[in-house]
Amino acid sequence: MSIVIVAFAVAMAVATFVENDYGTQTAKALIYNTWWFEVLMYLLTVNFIGNVFRYRLYRREKWPVLLFHIAFIITLFGAFVTRYFGYEGLMPIREGAVSNTVLSDNTYVHVRVDDGKDQREFEKEVLFGALSNNNFNINSDFRDKDFSVKYVDYIRNIKSEFVSDESATEHIHLVVSTADGRKDIYLKDKSLTKYANQLFSFNKPTVGAMNFISSNQGVFLQATMDGTFMEMQTQEKTAVYKDSIAPIQLLKLYNFPAMAFVIPSAPIKGEMEQFSAPVAEKNKYAYDAVYMEVRAGDESEQIVVQGAKNAITEARKISLNGLNFTIKYGSKEIKTPFSIKLRDFQLERYPGSNSPSSFASEVTVMDQDKNFDYRIFMNHVLDYKGYRFFQASYDPDEGGTILSVNHDYWGTLLTYIGYF
Repeated sequence: MSIVIVAFAVAMAVATFVENDYGTQTAKALIYNTWWFEVLMYLLTVNFIGNVFRYRLYRREKWPVLLFHIAFIITLFGAFVTRYFGYEGLMPIREGAVSNTVLSDNTYVHVRVDDGKDQREFEKEVLFGALSNNNFNINSDFRDKDFSVKYVDYIRNIKSEFVSDESATEHIHLVVSTADGRKDIYLKDKSLTKYANQLFSFNKPTVGAMNFISSNQGVFLQATMDGTFMEMQTQEKTAVYKDSIAPIQLLKLYNFPAMAFVIPSAPIKGEMEQFSAPVAEKNKYAYDAVYMEVRAGDESEQIVVQGAKNAITEARKISLNGLNFTIKYGSKEIKTPFSIKLRDFQLERYPGSNSPSSFASEVTVMDQDKNFDYRIFMNHVLDYKGYRFFQASYDPDEGGTILSVNHDYWGTLLTYIGYF
């Protein structure tokens, strides 16, 4: 019993340091969700039950010690129920919007394969960590063609930087601005990139894309829609016409519906390098990158898929040996049996400061048989039909809330009984 307790305490202590330095995902992959940690908890439970009979704790004079043992047994059983039957996630809602979708705390690799007519889907729960052995493999067949999707590498909180190299491939640098913010895009020669529902290509003309084409006379733009470019100093605007081909204008603002961009320089040579962002910048670079090898018959290709927990990200699409693959990494959507409408998000600040002192969500629970209003704030939780909604965070523009969702009625109840 002593050995198991010491081992359990050491494991928890190490997990605390790992979580602080490498994140919760790595701590789960390395310790909390491992088979040996579950064995420790199982041995604790067996020892607690065994000692009840070994020391005859059911005798009246031993009842206080018996109660102590029963408390641990119930708490550990509650942990078992939580581990295998409960789940957590986030529910983001904008003001005035209604949602019944939870973004799971667990992460998954989702693969869809098709031949243009029929399709099959595969989904596998994964737990990638910076220090753990991230084994992952899907082997199957479709229309008598064998295929596989295999793990290659994992980079948490991925940060990308363009590194100049005169011996490398040529790129066009775009500074793109949309309603979602500003982003630097480096278009690689003979490549196609999608950002904010708009395709961009460089020496790979594609219908519906902003096509950049290089020749001996320079680089030209074939726009996919009408727009303008503007001289910054004079504010003079020049029309850009759909499907017309014209030389690119450096350091001038191209304006199109729902999008604008600037080309700061002529094409440059180099490569994008990706690495894990420092711990201090992990909130700025929230997405992780998973490198996978996709194989169909004799053809294979290595791809990178970005994603994170509590997020639904854009899928990566490739075609190999007559099969089309759509691959995603991240959370999955879980539907609740009722909906929640955010009527108003409220944020209060400390006097004379921009630091928030409190924030709350005025919501309406919309169910088939009843509707009711509720106010969710710190330590004031919405409990309904086995779901618990906590006030977790909010959107940067303060126009929406982010609720933490816990669906673990029996596990929570058993744990609380054990605490009591």
